[in-house]
Amino acid sequence: MLDAVVVCRQLGYHGATRVTKESRYGTVSSDFAMDNVGCSAREAKLLDCPHSKQDDCGAAEGAGVVCDLRSKEEIEAERAILLSCFEEGVSYYYGEYLDFDASESAVACQKHCMAHDDCSHFTFYAASNRCYRNGLVTKVFVRIANFC
Repeated sequence: MLDAVVVCRQLGYHGATRVTKESRYGTVSSDFAMDNVGCSAREAKLLDCPHSKQDDCGAAEGAGVVCDLRSKEEIEAERAILLSCFEEGVSYYYGEYLDFDASESAVACQKHCMAHDDCSHFTFYAASNRCYRNGLVTKVFVRIANFC
């Protein structure tokens, strides 16, 4: 996601919502070589990020991004909600979730949970955009994000 943030910033957007793989948006040009990209999200352009010019990737292994189309103000407003309510680093045991669905953000996952009477908590995994609805309150502490 750090690489995606830089790409979207370079394209004039204020954030990224997800990354894709396996050349979802078309094959990679044979004259393009940028492998093992490691942005910190502070770079202005993708080429400023540490990377290797030697690649071992095929034309169908390109990464892609989906940029956040919202304004900077809208993104910051959501971030303020996340910081005031959402709790990082908490998850729930997999065996206790009610179901899971794809969500584009933690706020969308929260809305999904609120739409079901049997949902008391949820866990959103930003890396996979998975939203798990939970009915029980058994916490474990791991390096992912849970939101209230």
